[in-house]
Amino acid sequence: MAQNIKAFRYLKKEKTKPSAEKYIFRSPFYRGFKDIPKHVFLRAILDNIVYHKHPHYSYHHHYHHEHEHHEHHDHEEHHHTDPKSLITEDEVKQSLQADKGEEAELTSWEVVDFTKPGDNYSNYVTSIEVKYTLEDEEHEVVYIAKVNPCKKLEGFEELNHTFFEKEVKFYTELVPELNAALEEAGKEPLQIPKFYHANLETGTEQAYYEDLRARDFKMVDRIQSLDAAHTTLILKKAGGDEKAVNWLESLKPQAFEILGKPAEKEAFAAVNHGGLWSNNCLFRYNDDGEPEEVMLLDFETCGYSSLAHDLNYLMYTSLTEEVRKEHFEEFMGTYTAAYQEIIEAAGLEMPFNEEELTEEFRENNVVGALFTVLTIPAVLLESGDLPDGATIDGEMEEILDEFWANIDEKIETSPTLKPRFLAIFEEFMESGLISE
Repeated sequence: MAQNIKAFRYLKKEKTKPSAEKYIFRSPFYRGFKDIPKHVFLRAILDNIVYHKHPHYSYHHHYHHEHEHHEHHDHEEHHHTDPKSLITEDEVKQSLQADKGEEAELTSWEVVDFTKPGDNYSNYVTSIEVKYTLEDEEHEVVYIAKVNPCKKLEGFEELNHTFFEKEVKFYTELVPELNAALEEAGKEPLQIPKFYHANLETGTEQAYYEDLRARDFKMVDRIQSLDAAHTTLILKKAGGDEKAVNWLESLKPQAFEILGKPAEKEAFAAVNHGGLWSNNCLFRYNDDGEPEEVMLLDFETCGYSSLAHDLNYLMYTSLTEEVRKEHFEEFMGTYTAAYQEIIEAAGLEMPFNEEELTEEFRENNVVGALFTVLTIPAVLLESGDLPDGATIDGEMEEILDEFWANIDEKIETSPTLKPRFLAIFEEFMESGLISE
């Protein structure tokens, strides 16, 4: 047991090379947020990744909880303490008309929560059931709304606004250009939800998207982790279309402005999702229950950096040791092939091979180490095992102490947390990332 606890504490004590803190502030996750004080950024990471438990697209729980009904009129005032109060008729109407056209007339709308309390990630996410008329016929549609969670934490308002702004700019400024380039190259558009409308006013931020449940997309069980079939689908998509900006030279200046400056090694620089793990992916299955299509969600932490960051994030937050080791070469080959297909479609030369990609992946293992510590507890523990992020108050040091004390206790009793941690740490010790 002592050896197990010692292994777990390696990253807690920042015996990584470089240190976890140093990595955070030179990583794509911090680029673009440099005007925000470091202690505020660290606190937000912990609050959003750890204390808010499971991410918001918990499709297993849709339409489970009580919901409140809104007649089609605006609230007279916003108290900015309840995220639902920020959702107004005007916001819903703009989303509807962006989707169905200006002739669509909103007749009623209803906020329907489909996640359990505490499931939401950095924002409040809910669904809006809409009834409307178009060409004298009645119709219904459902939208997914991501809304400012109205937290009262130091610096959170500024950081949350930056997250919203980055994701909205990704959808409105980069996605149209990327899809046009992909179409010209004879490729399919990006596999992401349709975006309809956003309000970027500080304090009332909200964005409205397509409800992918209508197309039978579902989320995997995060505790069970991804198998090889699901992982291969993600790598084909993340290694291909998501990296199109790498060869779209005319778009690079705009991408840099939105996503941050490029990585040190240009050959591996590409658009990164920034949070590529199982709960940010939805899958559609065939009649035999096999995954055949994937959609990527939540681009609020997207950045322009080494593509190995997304790979490490995915491999160490969402895969078991067995799947990762048994299929590692296959995964590297799949990703390389998907990337090469896009690069060659643009008439360019492939900048790296599978062996070089593997080396880049290993050199960036610190990403996997850092986000293993930050996200694995949120991935593998049940809702009741972690405190509610909405109630957090106090200094960063106190929050960290509470977090680690809780995890120290849970690591010895959780049937999933302890084995996952130990397997990852043993792998990092073998590679030399963690030293004795």
